[in-house]
This record gives sequence, C-alpha cells and structure tokens, in this order.
Amino acid sequence: KWLKKKSAKHAPQFVTLKPSSLTLCRAYFHKEPQRICNLREDTLARLLTLSNVQAGSRVLAVDSMNGLMLGAVAERLGGA
Repeated sequence: KWLKKKSAKHAPQFVTLKPSSLTLCRAYFHKEPQRICNLREDTLARLLTLSNVQAGSRVLAVDSMNGLMLGAVAERLGGA
C-alpha cells in the first residue's frame, strides 16, 4: 500500500501536445539550438510574415534547419 502511494506520487507526469512548428521550434531551441541555427519561435514567425507566406501562394524555400522552416511553410500553406 505504501509503495503504491509513493509510486503514484512520484511518477513522471507529462502532457502530449499536437506537434506544430511552434512547439517543435520551442523544443529544439531548449534542447539543441544549434540544430535549428539558434532560431527562436518569434523569429520563425517573423520570417514567415515578412516572406508573405499565406494559403494559396507559391513558395520556393531552402532549409538548413532539419526541415523546421519547410514544415512551418507547409503548415502556413495549409498542408498540415
């Protein structure tokens, strides 16, 4: 009885989130920022806004951030 109570109290708890470009950018930035060229989520949003990526537009993108930028563009275009 005591072991069951203690294991329930100290069991690891986590919340699963739907993967989006924002959550992936946050996770990569906190774990290994070099993999995404030290790009924060606000910088990613600013890049997408300034490049005028919107649904229905034609986009040519080159990515060196493990597909994060291309994923964000695809999400913005409505492909995700």
